Order: sequence, then C-alpha cells, then structure tokens
Amino acid sequence: MENLHRTLFKITPIGGVGEIGSNMTLIESPDQIVVIDIGILFPHEDFFDINYLIPDFNFIDPVKFTDLIITHGHEDHIGALPHLIQKFPEITIWASKFAIKLINLKLKDHPIIAHIKEYKESDVLTFNSFKVHPIHVNHSIPETVGLLIQTLDGDVSAFYVSDFKVDDITHYEKKFNFDKLVKLSKDSNIRLLMADSTNILSSGKTESEFDLIFDLEDIFKEYVHKRLIATFFPSNIHRLQTFINLANKYQRQVCCIGKSMISYMQAAAACGILKDYEKVFINIDNTDLSEPSLLILVSGCQGDHFGALKKVTHNEHPKIKISENDIFIFSSKTIPGNEKNVAKIYNKIAENKAKLITAHDRLIHASGHANPTDLKLLVKAYQPTDYCPIHGESFFIQRHVEFINSEFPQVKTHSILNFHNLIISRSEVRTQKNEGLQPILIQSSGLPIERTKISERRKLATTGIVLISVFKNEFRFSIKGIPDTILPKLENEVSFSKKELLQKSEEDISIHFKRLIDTLIGYRPQIITHKL
Repeated sequence: MENLHRTLFKITPIGGVGEIGSNMTLIESPDQIVVIDIGILFPHEDFFDINYLIPDFNFIDPVKFTDLIITHGHEDHIGALPHLIQKFPEITIWASKFAIKLINLKLKDHPIIAHIKEYKESDVLTFNSFKVHPIHVNHSIPETVGLLIQTLDGDVSAFYVSDFKVDDITHYEKKFNFDKLVKLSKDSNIRLLMADSTNILSSGKTESEFDLIFDLEDIFKEYVHKRLIATFFPSNIHRLQTFINLANKYQRQVCCIGKSMISYMQAAAACGILKDYEKVFINIDNTDLSEPSLLILVSGCQGDHFGALKKVTHNEHPKIKISENDIFIFSSKTIPGNEKNVAKIYNKIAENKAKLITAHDRLIHASGHANPTDLKLLVKAYQPTDYCPIHGESFFIQRHVEFINSEFPQVKTHSILNFHNLIISRSEVRTQKNEGLQPILIQSSGLPIERTKISERRKLATTGIVLISVFKNEFRFSIKGIPDTILPKLENEVSFSKKELLQKSEEDISIHFKRLIDTLIGYRPQIITHKL
C-alpha cells in the first residue's frame, strides 16, 4: 500500500506571494519541474535606471525543469520570459493563442528560439507524475485560465488561480467555468485552492465589464461635439471593445497614441478577439487630431515617465495639443506607488482647462481581480479542503487567511511567502519554510546589475562626486553634483598644504579632502583620486 504521507508534488512560489508582480510558481514532483508563469516586478522605489526585477532562476534544478505554462498575457506573468529562455533554451512553453501573440511580440527583439505550443481550454497537459487542466476564468485580459493540477488518478487536486474575478454578465467572454472545475475535482480526497488576494481589502463583488457600458455611453452622448481622449490598460481588450463599439455607434473615428495600445489592438484583432475596429480605426499619421469627432486612445495611464499620456498632457506630443474643449476619460485605477505620477497628469489636464472624468466620478473602471464575494462563490463551488492565498502583498495574504477562517472555518488554511513549499501528499497539505533569493535587477539595457552597484548609484546621486587628478605635482579638481563654491576652497587648501599632500597615497588624499568638504557642506561626497 502506498504511503499516504509520501510527497506527491510540491508547489513553491518564487515570485508573486508577498508582493504583486513577478509571478512564478514551481510544481515539482520527484523527477520533474513545471513552472507556472514568469513575470516581472516593477520597482517601488527609485532604482536609478532599473526597468524591472525578475525572479532568481537559480532556485530551479535545470535537469528537472521541462515545461512552462502561461496562464495569461500580462507583463507580471510573461515579462521575464526572454531571460528564462536564455537560461533554459530547451524548455517547452505552453500558452493560449492570444498569449502566444504577445510573447512573440516580446521575443522579436531577442535573438533566441522559443519552443512554444498552444493549448486550448479543452486540453489536458500531462506530465510525468501529474496532469494540468486549464480552467477558463474571467480577468482583465482575454484567455485567462486557472490551472487545476491533479495526480494522474485524480485523487489529489490543487486549483491555482492567481488572477481572476467572477463575471456572470459580460458579453465579451465565457463565464468562469465552474462546471468543469467541479466535475474534475469533486471526487478528489484533497482539494487545495490557491487564490488571488489582490482585492481582499475591498467589499462586495467585482464589477463586470458590462456594467461600465452605461456610464461610458452617457459620456459619448453628453459630449458629442467634443474630442474624447481615453486612457486605460491596453491589455484590457474587453474595455477596448467597449470603446470601439461606442465609437461605431456614435460615429467617431478612433486613433491610438502609444506603442502598447497599438500592439495589443493588432494582436487581439489577429486572434479574432477584437471585432469591428477596422470600421473606425484610422492611422495617426494621416489624421488631423484636432477634429472634435475623434476618440483618441492613449497608453500610459499610470503616468509613466516615457508614456504616451505624459507626452500628450504635457503638450510634448508632435501631433496633439490639448485644450479646454477636450474630455479626458481615465478608465483605469491608480496602482499603488504611482499616485504622484498620475496626480501630475491630472494637474496638467486641469492647467489646460480640459475636463477630466475618472472612476471616482462615474463607473468607468472595473477591476480584473476577485473581491470577497467572488472568492466566496469560488469556495462554495470548489469546496476546498485546504486553502492558500497567493498573488498579493504580505498584508493582503494575512487578511485573506483571516477572511477564509471567518467565513469557512471548516477549511484548513495555509500561509506562505515566496520560496516556501506547499508539500502535498494523499493525506494532507503541509507547509515548509525556505530561505529565499532576492530578485534580479534588470537595467534599461536589458542586462542584470548587482545590487551593490545600485547602492553606488544612489550614493553618487545623493552626495555627488569629486575627481582629483595629481599630475606633475599639480592638483586638478572636477566636481559633479555638489556646489561650485567649494572649488576655490579646495584649491586654497592645495596652496597651503601642497607639499604635505604630495607625500600622501591616493587613498589618504581622498580621505583628507572628504573631511575638508564635510566641514564645508555638511556631508561627504564620493572622492576618487588618481596620481598620474
């Protein structure tokens, strides 16, 4: 008889638990590793030319790692794929048709070959010791799935659903496939649920994309003679479809500003997801953008420094100048950490006397993540024996555990963070803590950079630098980032102490002037001395 406590497989998040972003999770059996998603994390602080962070792949056993499954095409789930393929070029990548389009766009600038296979929701991905069923769920990007991971005999099930909501009224996609989930798992002895924590602090049920149509249409009707400029997350193709439908209905032509807006639109149209856009879409290069009959869709809704929206609102875009007759529609929410950038955009719109409509004014944005009511619907349908919150910051994870303990006390809850294991046997789910690895910093060139170098950059940025060259018994100073007024004082110091200074080593000269400058300006800059 098989040992009921023998480990069947382990599930280990490498990113995305204790943080929002950088999603990556390992399913590990004794002889194989399959990874779910491979995303990036945007830095929450000024990392001085750091574009994003990726998980540390050194945690993965290269001998056992064979396959990667992509749940959907958001950057925090596919963004680190080029880095992963460079390290593990032989792996097989499984993704939906739309996600494959987005992956190929991402890989076109990289000289790498990827082994990508398309899966459909009806498929079963079978591996050495377990199988994976894609389960269609609702989210803010098409073709999102949760993954039902099962032993080959179906006795143990683990449903991994990092990004979802329950949208029963949308016209743009199928409903959450509860029927398939329940049918496949109802006879399992262990049913583990790993679910989205993003909106655990919210209340009620997440709005449907369909709910937004009414208020958005009111804006089109109210401002029929004014130019509409709308921004939202370009990956939300259902939101894009709503704008396209309204433009068709109210006879507005549509043009896009921003590379990502155009890329997502074209990818969705190529997959047959976006309908009728060619009836209203016009090329920006051949258009007078001052026409009041236009609907202009702009990417960069988070106020990104190099984003199209920032250029438009700061009147830095060569094709468009905003005026008091413009109506700006912010069909998005502000991601925590971006408040200052978005506020600057709002202020620029106000300074140009244009009208701004946000989700605080009307129902024009719906989250792609589960509110507590959505989570209750999932728990009642799936009937988990065990529950583990994922996809959220540490505080969200804690609140999520408290919520499940309160609402479903019969369910055993588990709390983990990145690099912790969920160890699954035929009789139980248990946790194990591990030491984690810090994520890798990727700078704007696409290359990784050591954290020590970021500390150096920060110090240079905050204290400045003094370069001292000693050549033929003469001292020459070059200063960056500190007041010019200290230069005469440095030269005066040389005139009084030149003989003594020439006897010192490079290091001692640096220390001497560092102390002097500290007395002059109250802090010590970086000082580099070269004796030539």
